[in-house]
Amino acid sequence: MLRFVRLTVALCFSFAAASTNAADVSDQRVIFQNAMKAGMPQALSSALPKLDGYVLQPYIEAELLIQNLRATPDAELNSRVQSFLKVHGSTVYGARVRSRWLHKLGQYGQWDTFLSAQTELPVNTTLRCMWLNAHLKLKRTENLAVPAKTAWMVGESMPDACDGAFSWLEANGEISLADVEQRIELSLAQRNPRLVRFLAQKLPESTARPYINASLLQDDPIGMLERLAKNPNAPVDFKWVEQAFSRFAWRNSTGAAEFLPKYIAARRPTTGELEKLHAAAAHGLALDHNVKAIAEYQKVPMTALNDEDKEWYARAALYHGQWQRAIDVIAAMPDTLQTTARWRYWMARAQELNGQTEQALANYAAAASERETHGFLAAERIGQTAAMNHIPLAIDVSLRDSLLATPAVARAGELLQ
Repeated sequence: MLRFVRLTVALCFSFAAASTNAADVSDQRVIFQNAMKAGMPQALSSALPKLDGYVLQPYIEAELLIQNLRATPDAELNSRVQSFLKVHGSTVYGARVRSRWLHKLGQYGQWDTFLSAQTELPVNTTLRCMWLNAHLKLKRTENLAVPAKTAWMVGESMPDACDGAFSWLEANGEISLADVEQRIELSLAQRNPRLVRFLAQKLPESTARPYINASLLQDDPIGMLERLAKNPNAPVDFKWVEQAFSRFAWRNSTGAAEFLPKYIAARRPTTGELEKLHAAAAHGLALDHNVKAIAEYQKVPMTALNDEDKEWYARAALYHGQWQRAIDVIAAMPDTLQTTARWRYWMARAQELNGQTEQALANYAAAASERETHGFLAAERIGQTAAMNHIPLAIDVSLRDSLLATPAVARAGELLQ
């Protein structure tokens, strides 16, 4: 696919190349390539004036600025960077210069310049900490609570450099116990159990314990499930139990299925929870092509199975040659699945093997009208030519020409030379 995209861009760029002086561009291309290969400030500086009008000249400027930013940024260098970013700030190479510059400004404590260049909370984690510290150093804290809390309210551990801003938040009463619980939920969602246990220290024991147990389920799903079975009163939200049991079933489907009755007897889950556990056990078994998956799926009402469950139930039935069951499961899928070429084809296969020839032919014919793998398979089954459904691509010349006229496409075309 990448080769196709490159070829397409190169072919499109060739339309625009005719208006340029090929010899001059070729000479500049060699100068550019040699300078970038050398990568030293002297080579970059020497090449720069020879590349006037060359579409990749800004890459040399950007690389030179990045090289210069190895030193402490002074007023002259800051001015050069600012001038460059006014023109190229929205480009990829401009973003590289901007990021390196901001990191250097923060490293050397040039906070006024940093905040002038970065007025909003950055996306980059390190720059976020620097941005918050800049406000604290300059005592610009009047509107700092909201962005500082935004930086704090994430499901990942933040660098130590942010500790000052987060301590300021706590000291000013900006972080409530409800906020701590919200961040713990985010941390669990991102599977960051160590952060969960760190944050849980800020909560009362009765509130913290379910979260700690959830974090232990993420650290050691099988071991913690065993402990929960031995301690039926240990508090934990079921969604984390379900997540841990699903991981257990994926790792060891037979072991999970054998463990499930023990867990059910000890913890006595609700009907809804029980259905989810059986479905998870069945999914693991189905992935391993174990026929016991079908028995597990049968313990769950069809209406309680989600779309993915139904697909794996159907696959299990097909794999083990239970044609009528496969037909029933596919028939229970929503129309958005049933009417796809994939499931029309497998419905037809199950019907054919179950002796329902007329229904099978109808589904083969419906699937064969689609331009995709199962459509082609269906066409082959009934001796029909594959439906390519070709729709010629209409070339919008004006759109093509307007795209070719953009600097970004010109740069892309030259980079491919």
